[in-house]
Amino acid sequence: LYRHLHRLSMSYFTETPTGILMSRVTYDVSMIQSAITDALTGAVRDILTIIALAGVALYRNPTLGVLGLVGFPFAIYPMVRFGGMMKKASTKSQEQMGDLNKLMQERISGMGLVKASGAEETELERFEEENERLVVTFLKVQKVRALSQPIMEFVGAASASLIIWAGGTMVMKGSM
Repeated sequence: LYRHLHRLSMSYFTETPTGILMSRVTYDVSMIQSAITDALTGAVRDILTIIALAGVALYRNPTLGVLGLVGFPFAIYPMVRFGGMMKKASTKSQEQMGDLNKLMQERISGMGLVKASGAEETELERFEEENERLVVTFLKVQKVRALSQPIMEFVGAASASLIIWAGGTMVMKGSM
């Protein structure tokens, strides 16, 4: 997109406000940040669900309730670990996005000077370097997201399996 901007005519930049250009370029970034927020909201929801279900299990059958709570620390650690990684990567991506936006705004606003000096290729290289840094950071965020969900699902499935096994054993022995 940035390369395309450099190839547009001067009349395009005269007719199109900088704010609109910036908005078009940064839209995808806001979508990624929204996905990060959704992941954190989902983690909080999952914690509350685990607590509520453990409470019900404790009320209905203390033994099964305790087994439900055994899995809780195993769920907390990955959430804290992945949450910290997501926060660090998100902060870094926001800083890099700010740098990229600054670069783009300066260059779009001064497109006449860039074109007049024949510096399009130099500016494209600068943009590509900044953009590459941002892409690497976004890939790290996606890697964390890709790892966190299966691990959390495994912990939940293992806890549920333990409870089902213990409950089934109790039923077979006639103690439940």
